[in-house]
Amino acid sequence: MPEIDVNGFQLHYEDRGAGEPLLLLHGGTGIGADWRLVFAAGDPDGFRVIVPDLRGHGRSTNPSKEFTFRQNAKDMFALLDRLGLERTKAIGLSAGAKTLLHMATEHPGRIDAMVLVSATPYFPPQARAAMAQLTVDSFSDADWTH
Repeated sequence: MPEIDVNGFQLHYEDRGAGEPLLLLHGGTGIGADWRLVFAAGDPDGFRVIVPDLRGHGRSTNPSKEFTFRQNAKDMFALLDRLGLERTKAIGLSAGAKTLLHMATEHPGRIDAMVLVSATPYFPPQARAAMAQLTVDSFSDADWTH
């Protein structure tokens, strides 16, 4: 399972198969391996599947303790650049979909096609304030064991 240093953190990812690149971006509090539940019969045929753990998720670190979809998009472009991939197709779920929206807005020519699942393009201030309270430090040890 490769890890690379990008944008000040360790990014864990899997790179499997052969064919057209397909970036799979998991949802918030998830991990890249969650896609094995979606594609239970195996990775889609004809694709080189790139499956990262987003910043601060799974085996990817987040020393800055900050998490934004815009930064995630930059992280994913850094991963694609490291892999020598100019363009990709992508599927994003929830936080991954919002990351993908930023990617497609920032560099539309790099995303050939995308599927967005449960993508909210904007969070109102009340939701942003509530989400800002959800940090690793806001959970007790007991929260992590249930």
